Parts: sequence; C-alpha cells; structure tokens
Amino acid sequence: MKKNIFYLLLFSSLIVASCSSDDDTSITPNEFADNTITVDVNGENFSSNNIETALLLSEGRFIRLTAVIATTFDLVSIEIGSINFDDPLLTEGIFSVSENNNNIQYNNFLSAISENPTGTITITNLDIENQIISGTFNGVATNIDGEMVTLTNGTFTNISFLVQ
Repeated sequence: MKKNIFYLLLFSSLIVASCSSDDDTSITPNEFADNTITVDVNGENFSSNNIETALLLSEGRFIRLTAVIATTFDLVSIEIGSINFDDPLLTEGIFSVSENNNNIQYNNFLSAISENPTGTITITNLDIENQIISGTFNGVATNIDGEMVTLTNGTFTNISFLVQ
C-alpha cells in the first residue's frame, strides 16, 4: 500500500512539475490529430474531442479508443482487433463486431453482449508512424437488461494514440 501511495505521489509531482503557466493547452499530442469521435445514438448526436483512452496494445493487434462528454459523462468506446499474439497485426479494413474482441460501447450498452451482435467498425487510416487512426462505425448495442441503442454515422477522426 505504501508503495502505491509513493508511486501516486511521484506521478502527481511529475505532472505538476511538467506544467508551466505559458503552456499552450490547445496543442494536441500529435500535430495531425483532430481527436474527435462522433456518433448518432438513437438519432441523437454524440460528439467529443475529449479522448480519455487511445491505446494500441498487444504489439499492434488491438486498439481501444474512448471519448467522454465532460458535462454529461456520456461515454463512447471502440475496441478493434485481438489480444492474442498469434493473430495478425491490425490493419485498415472492415471489422465485424461479432468477431474477435471488436466492440462498440455507449455508456453501459455494449455490442459484444448482444445475443446476435450487429455492426461494423471500419479503419480507413491507420498510420503507425505518426500514431493516428481514423474510421467509421455503426451497430446495435445492448445493456444487461436487454435494452438496445442504435449507433449510426459513427466516426473517429485523426485520433492520436499511444503504443503500449
């Protein structure tokens, strides 16, 4: 427990030390990044450039993107690929939410828990060198009570991601 507190304090102090009053907070982590996820949820628009998670994992086989609207705490998350190291690297293309670990999430609604998952995620640009991804998505997501939401016109545009 003391070790965790030590690391938390160390991490917090590094963040505070790296900030200065003349920092330009409008600069994104990557000069090419727009960092925007949009989707219509049952016809109502969700749009956010508040990207909470953008990670390329499993040596380039799986990516997770998560955006949150700060005022309402609504969340959209997209997961594409496989965490199995025997599977191929992630590439541009069309991915069904019924395969691998592909998933579209809106708040507590997940495409992966649907009895018959429907939807697609399309990666239109995957630039590993500049760490940018763009694409589209749509589908139906279900919560544990069986309620469904329809996700249409989804886009993730020039999301800057980290490689782990």
